[in-house]
Parts: sequence; C-alpha cells; structure tokens
Amino acid sequence: MPATNQSNLIQQASQLIEMRTGLSASFFQYDLPDLLERFSQGDIAAYLQQLESAPLTRAVWQKLINALTIGETYFMRGQRHFRLLRERIIPQLSQNETALNIWSAGCATGEEAYSLAITLHETAPQLIKQRPIIASDLNSTMLAKAHEGIYRKWSFRHTDELFIARYFEPAAQTGYYAQLKSFIRRMVRFYTRNLLDTPPIPQAHIIFCRNVLLYFSEEQVERVEDILYNALAPGGWLFLGESEALRGSRERWITHLFYGAVVYQKPQKAHITAHELVTYNPPEPRELEVTPYATNAPEPAYEAAVMAIHGDRNNEAEAILAALLALYPHHARGHTLLAALFANRQAMPEAHAHLDAALHADPLLADAHYLKALLYLESAHVPEAAKALQAALYCDSRHILAHFMQGNLQAQMGALDKAAKHWGIALEILKDVDERAFICDFNDMTAGYLRAKVIEQLEGIS
Repeated sequence: MPATNQSNLIQQASQLIEMRTGLSASFFQYDLPDLLERFSQGDIAAYLQQLESAPLTRAVWQKLINALTIGETYFMRGQRHFRLLRERIIPQLSQNETALNIWSAGCATGEEAYSLAITLHETAPQLIKQRPIIASDLNSTMLAKAHEGIYRKWSFRHTDELFIARYFEPAAQTGYYAQLKSFIRRMVRFYTRNLLDTPPIPQAHIIFCRNVLLYFSEEQVERVEDILYNALAPGGWLFLGESEALRGSRERWITHLFYGAVVYQKPQKAHITAHELVTYNPPEPRELEVTPYATNAPEPAYEAAVMAIHGDRNNEAEAILAALLALYPHHARGHTLLAALFANRQAMPEAHAHLDAALHADPLLADAHYLKALLYLESAHVPEAAKALQAALYCDSRHILAHFMQGNLQAQMGALDKAAKHWGIALEILKDVDERAFICDFNDMTAGYLRAKVIEQLEGIS
C-alpha cells in the first residue's frame, strides 16, 4: 500500500476513534499505526469499514479500546475525596434523601465503584439496600474483571490490613490476592457504556468521573461535561480527578475548595449570584500536619510534563501531572506546574488550590509564590501580588521573572527608580542565560524574548 494512502487511512481511523469514544488522538497517535496493522492483518481499509459499521460493544471495537485505554486504579484512590464523602456530603444528602443515586463513570476494573460502596456502607448503612451504585466503562474486558471483584496486591497499595480483613477474603484464583465479600459486590451494578451516550442513571446525587476526561479531546470534554451536568439532580456533586478542573461553562457550577480537593456542585436553584460561584472551606487542624517535601524520584515524569508544555501539548502535560501527583501528592513543583496550566485556561480557584498545596509541601518554592502573584494581579489584588513577589524574591533572589514583574509593578505605581533597579537585575542575570533557553518550566518564554522586553521597558523610562 502506498505510504500516502496508508497515512490517510490512519488519519481516518484516528478521527473515527475520537468521534466515537471521545479519546483524544494525541494520546494514541504513536501507537495507532502498529495497532491498526496488527488488528487489520494488513488490510486497514477493510478494518476501518468494520469499525465504521459496528457499535462500540462489538468485539472489533472492544479489542481496540482495550489496547488504547488505561485501567490504572486502586482502592480508596484520592482519599481526600472519600473523606469529604464520609464527613460532609453523604451526611448532608442523607438528611433529605431515603436513597442515593451514585454513578462511577469510567470505573475501569471497579476499585473506585467498590470504594464508593464501602464508604456508603460505613457512613449511611440505612441507604445501602435502597439502590445499587451504578458503574460504567467503555472497556468490557475491564468490566468483566470488576464484576468478579478479584484483585491483585497492587490494588491495595493505599489501604491497611484492617480494611482488607473487613471487606475481602483470600482469592482462590492463582496470582490474585483477595476477593471482595459478596455483600459489597451486590451493592454495585456494572454497565458497558460510552460517556458520550445517555447516562445510565437519572438525577444522580453523586458522580465520580475521575481521571477520565484527561484523555478526551477538547470538543468531547465539553459534551461530556454537559452530559454530567444534566445527569445530576439539583444539589448533586461531581468529583473529577484531584488534578483535574472543569473546562467549559464554569459559571453554571458551584466550585467548592476544600484543602487538597476541589469538588463541583450543581446549584439547587436556577440562578446563582457571582459570590456563590466559589466557596472556600478552611482546612481543619488535622489536615495541616507537616507533609514531607517533594521527592526527586518522579523527576522523569515532571520533565516529560515540562517538555509537553514547551511543545504546546497542554492536555498531555495535564495527564502526566495527574499521574505524577497521584503517586507523589506532595510534589510541590508538580502542583505548581499544574496550577500554571489551570491558570492559562482561567480555572483560577483550582490554580490557587494547587499553589496552596505546593507551598504547604515546600514553603520556599519561588515559582509557586511568583505564580500566586500572577493570579492576584489577574484579579486586581495588587497588595497581595506585591507580598507574593517579595516572597518569591526572598526564596530566590535571582528569580528573573519575579524581578521583571516587580519592575512592572513599581512602574505602575510611579516608582521608576525601583522599577529600573529590578529590570536592571533581571538584565544582569539574563547575561548568563542562552537566548534560546526557556526562562521557566511553565511557559514557552525564552531568555532572548524576555531580554528584549526588559530592554524595551528600560528604554521606555529613560
């Protein structure tokens, strides 16, 4: 087959997969040619016709979906979310409801759905017999494993022995560690379902759709967010991954900021005022225990996220950082990088939340203080911005961007001598930096570009 024709067929297949499943081509484009060659047995055109005519539940699609999707999960993943459910959300909902509609969307092999069932069993046992938790995924192979409820040791890496003893029994199958007890398995119903289709549950009180939309195209993400919004009952709660944020129509949601977690709620009433759009929930004292500083172990993943940002592949960077922070929740630079990505798309509450997490893990991280200053300036909080810049320069007296911004801020206040001093320091530091080098991890500004901007500012006041 001519190379041009084969390239066209691969492009058609990529577009079809994105349209039918929502998965962004950027996450499978490098694997797709080999997969198509292998699954089509050399006749990609015929294979593409099969895909076009078959529903997603057919074997031809399921085999491809199984190869493309990631099933990484474990019990009680994102423990802050489950603490919020136990301590705030389920008790609040159970005051007015005799049964809860709960949907685990993109449930993979079922650990999340069963974690929800266990949380409900422990928090509101009076509700557990009323209605099963609904769990759905596009990958029927994973759902078959979820239905069995048999897991390897890796699925329990964030749970203790007491949890395992209470809800599991030794697995009879070779190679597996434990099987869920039947009374928990009966609390969940699994369905093969595409997130782009009609939801499997109406008027949901709680939806978990965590670390799923990271892999969707921008257009399909907005479609899914509409579907999730419409599937929620008024007052219902949406949990995205701890390193995710809404992308579209943010003004229709209430954004709740808890320490280390952001959760979204569909308003009870049709119209809400601007001051009701974001709620800030101060951390309890036990949540402010000293956390270990960021480890260097995940640096290859962090550098991969930086490369993705410098290559203008922000969605890919977000996915990498979500995986990184799931394993290393106190990685301060990872939180800072993610905050910059959120700020770029105007997800300001989430950006602030991640910067708070970064500075809790490492109070001396100059980049986090600098980004705080940027966010404060964006919202016209100039005194707070000035304090954040001072903190950045205290942590790193040679922080080029902090000097540049401090110069801009001083110039706006008419203190031209102070402005010139900071711009002069920035220019002096830039002498030792290659013009093609990126100034920081979280944008694509080069030293040459910044040098030109500094000179322009200095000439403007001379």
